[in-house]
Amino acid sequence: MLKKIKNGIKSPPPGPPPVFRRGPGGGKNTSSVVFWDKSITMTIGYRYQKPEGGFFFRADYTPMLNFEGSEFAEKPIRFFPFNVGISLGKSF
Repeated sequence: MLKKIKNGIKSPPPGPPPVFRRGPGGGKNTSSVVFWDKSITMTIGYRYQKPEGGFFFRADYTPMLNFEGSEFAEKPIRFFPFNVGISLGKSF
């Protein structure tokens, strides 16, 4: 993965910097793992609010796609279909 440059020193490939994690034994076994995580969310909802203000109610359904970038990821794309939300409040 490392490439040689003119003076014999190896440099890492371009991209995000590695994340260093401690291994068992108090840090004696360390490794570098490049990891990134991106999400896409969609929202479908209903909102009840009186024009003159007062009580409001909101309910929504928010499914999410999660993309994980790691060589150790079991599922690089995961779908979370059951995210819901409820809001209550007062508008003015």
